[in-house]
Amino acid sequence: MNTRLARALDRQLAPGLHGNSLIVAACQLAHTLHQPQRLACDDPLALTAALLACAIARQAADLLPRDDGAADTLRDGNIAFDPAARATLPPLTDITLTLHTSGTTGDGSTVHKTLGAMLREAEALLTLPQLPVQATVLGSVHPQHLYGLTFRVFLGLLAGWQGDRGQHRYPEHLLDASRRQPAPQVWISSPTLLHALAAHDLAQARDLLGHDLTFTGKVHHGDGRGRVLQTPTANLHLPAAWCLPDGVYVVQVAPPQPGAWHWGVANVGTTPTFGGIRRKLEVHVFEQNAALYGQTLRVHIRHYLREVRRFADAAALQAQIRDDIARAHAFINQELPHGRL
Repeated sequence: MNTRLARALDRQLAPGLHGNSLIVAACQLAHTLHQPQRLACDDPLALTAALLACAIARQAADLLPRDDGAADTLRDGNIAFDPAARATLPPLTDITLTLHTSGTTGDGSTVHKTLGAMLREAEALLTLPQLPVQATVLGSVHPQHLYGLTFRVFLGLLAGWQGDRGQHRYPEHLLDASRRQPAPQVWISSPTLLHALAAHDLAQARDLLGHDLTFTGKVHHGDGRGRVLQTPTANLHLPAAWCLPDGVYVVQVAPPQPGAWHWGVANVGTTPTFGGIRRKLEVHVFEQNAALYGQTLRVHIRHYLREVRRFADAAALQAQIRDDIARAHAFINQELPHGRL
């Protein structure tokens, strides 16, 4: 265990943070630990240092499902990283970790595993053929969750990936973080949410998130075909990793300045009828005549209409767009009486 971890920590773990700094922080913290520890860390690298400190001090660790505010709890603020510090990893004890499942698929439960067992599980995952050699790992799953600890913390550490230290609870936060990180990237997110998005089940996705899936971006000049088709669109560039599947959707658009929201229809994906290969978000905003170029819009994805497909010609596409708009208005009229705006 020591040899494998020492190798994994002998590198840059995140911008401005080398593994040596993490070892020093763990050693300093270990001197203060004299009993089993309760952990409530949001930063996956702070959590790694806290677990190493417990293993150095031979103390078990209870990874809390949520911070209960108790004073005897290790948090991110208890771990200080010195970028210039250097140290050798001392001998580690194979401590017991207590983890708590969230109960997404039933009642929550408590799971006991050893640090060594979890590292071996992560090491076994390294044999998966689709794993990138170099990547940045980002997550919406909390690092203290059983799934997050295995994949986001231990797999990321052993695979040699750079770590994004933020906790991105919602997909749009994950997307914002994704735009600031280089490719390739590995996302550790909720399988239930990803399955809902893949199935275009926006109602379930909204229930899981507590709000709509949204995208915020700047309007760029397009090829002008929307005006030719009598449905002008606002064109927003999408990051390659955006999680929403291609399709035509009913949307609500927040204006650049405070004011009334507008409904519309949006195409997420390419434009196969015209040979387009770039994935983008094209929004036709109802009752909006003002020029939107250069403006920043926030688009709420409300309802799935159909898949993106290639049409025989522009006239066939125009007829389909008219049908899309009619179906969008039917959905809007259904939502308005119930106040679901």
